[in-house]
Amino acid sequence: MANIVKYLEQILKARFGRDVRLSIHNAIDAVNSSVEGSAAVAETARRGAETAKTAAETARRGAETAKTAAETARRGAETAKTAAETAQKKSEAAQVESKKSADISVAAETVALAAKKQAVETLTDVRQKLETGYFNGSKGDKGDKGDKGDKGDKGERGDKGDKGERGDSGVTVPISGMFNLIGDKDGNLWVAFPDDSQDYAQFETDEDGNIYMIVSDDEKGVGT
Repeated sequence: MANIVKYLEQILKARFGRDVRLSIHNAIDAVNSSVEGSAAVAETARRGAETAKTAAETARRGAETAKTAAETARRGAETAKTAAETAQKKSEAAQVESKKSADISVAAETVALAAKKQAVETLTDVRQKLETGYFNGSKGDKGDKGDKGDKGDKGERGDKGDKGERGDSGVTVPISGMFNLIGDKDGNLWVAFPDDSQDYAQFETDEDGNIYMIVSDDEKGVGT
């Protein structure tokens, strides 16, 4: 605020009208300058307050944005945690199933080995019984041969079927003491024996085309 004391003193001391008017003018001018200066300061303060208000609002909005970002990050972290826990549970379940599968595989292999052992023992027993003649029964009386029936008329030949796909080549290996019967595409019947066989089974046919296996010198097996 303007200090007008000295101007008031000048007014009191002035003797001439010109000096009085000048003192009054100076006092009023000082008051006016002080008022204008105060108004400018007030306007500057007001603008500073507006700027501060704007900055505070910007800061508040920034804080709201940061809060929202923090909440989004928190939710993302919760989602990631849930996903990790789910993956862990699935991994543990997969490990349990894998162990069960491994146990089943071991059990199946054990059963297969036991079955193989049983099969070998059974085949060995059958071979021994064949070699000792266990299955050779006493020879029965030979029955009279029946009359041969009339040959029937030959039927009409059917349409030729489509050629099937060629099958995979098979390989059969009979065990010791046994044999395999194998037919080829030409209608021939073959008997396959193991390479180390010493006594081969003997076969013969009759006039009707039946094939017999000779199990002893005076007996025949069942015809095929």
